Amino acid sequence: MTLHEAMVAVLRDKTREATPSEIAAWITDRNLFRRTDGMVAGGSQVSARAHKYPRLFYKNETKGDVWELREWLG
Repeated sequence: MTLHEAMVAVLRDKTREATPSEIAAWITDRNLFRRTDGMVAGGSQVSARAHKYPRLFYKNETKGDVWELREWLG
């Protein structure tokens, strides 16, 4: 599973927006993704990946560094 696939999975499961650190923690807790070096993804990597996939993720600027799934926007 790729990092952005894991991000989608945990956000769908939690059904709410979250900070990159929260998303990274949920991914780690469920052991959904490891980097090629075996380390877990951190909040900065989650944030970078969310920026890379704007068709999947939306940054809610009114709430600070909070991301949600674009599919929730209707």
